[in-house]
Amino acid sequence: MDTFSVPCARCAEFTKRFEDEGFTVHSCDPDPQKVGMCVLTFDRPATIKATAGVPAGDLAASATPAAGAAKSAKAKAASAPGTAAPAAATSAMRRFVNVKALNLRSTPIASSPANVLQTLSLGQTVELVGDQQSGWWPVHLINGNEHGFVKALINDENGIGTPSLRNPVSEPREALVAEAVRQWELFKFGQGKETVAPFFTMIGDMWAAIKLPHDGRDDIPWSAAAISFMVRQAAVNHSVYKKFKFAASHSKYIHDAIIKVGQAGAPFQGFRLFEHKPQLGDLVARSREGAITFEQAAASDAFKSHTDIIVAVHADAVYAIGGNVSDSVSVTRYPKTESGHLSDAGGVFALLANSA
Repeated sequence: MDTFSVPCARCAEFTKRFEDEGFTVHSCDPDPQKVGMCVLTFDRPATIKATAGVPAGDLAASATPAAGAAKSAKAKAASAPGTAAPAAATSAMRRFVNVKALNLRSTPIASSPANVLQTLSLGQTVELVGDQQSGWWPVHLINGNEHGFVKALINDENGIGTPSLRNPVSEPREALVAEAVRQWELFKFGQGKETVAPFFTMIGDMWAAIKLPHDGRDDIPWSAAAISFMVRQAAVNHSVYKKFKFAASHSKYIHDAIIKVGQAGAPFQGFRLFEHKPQLGDLVARSREGAITFEQAAASDAFKSHTDIIVAVHADAVYAIGGNVSDSVSVTRYPKTESGHLSDAGGVFALLANSA
């Protein structure tokens, strides 16, 4: 028999959900260690028992939240350092969705399309309401009353089993990640285009924050204005970000971060790729229209470049959000080397480590 923690007030609802999926429910009894929670005891259908312990993909990390399409790939026993949730969790433990899209299901079974309650997106907050069992986490949505189950491991683009949920990091880092994710959501997960209302006016707000009179209809790159805006928003509650070199050009704050390595109070410090492993809230710096070396960026603050904010760290890659990517605020996947450092593929030449 298996068990899962569920809200006591919804025992009847979950019992019906499980029975409709072919589970045999034995009882739903109060949990003596968790007020308001009950332990649902059940047996799985025979077809599920055979594969219950196998970490299989539920929804690909590369899918968009609107797609909801399953992607099958061979799972590998790999996980991202520092992102895996613990095997045992207590009640009301906060976690963040660590993949671009994740199915919340009414019952812990991935083979039924009928039990998908909704699709969660990257960075969305949930609370664990029980221990992980047979590769599933029982969760409660922070921004709603819905309870359900998510796969603990999700196959990424390369078929690697990536933890679907991650642990919180420091508050300043979380603030910046949350703002980047918020802008991604406001731009309809990369589908809101720069010349279309209301998106061009939102870009106008980004420009206004650095006192420039542009909007998304102008043929002017706005990616640095977007990053500056996101950092400024994070600075509302975390004053260390106020020392960021807000600018209309990425090169200004890339150079500033490099020359301030070792200085106390600098919100970002610029490193060569092999000097620092990427973490949440760091900035990926890459060249644009011509190769740039770290040494050139250290010597000058005038070169064409781009940066994105890291919002998810996987075993083989990071996912980062930036503006003016495909004419929107979008997510980019940056591969890592076998050592866990950022690859220099695609012109990546520096990592701006978050010192906040």
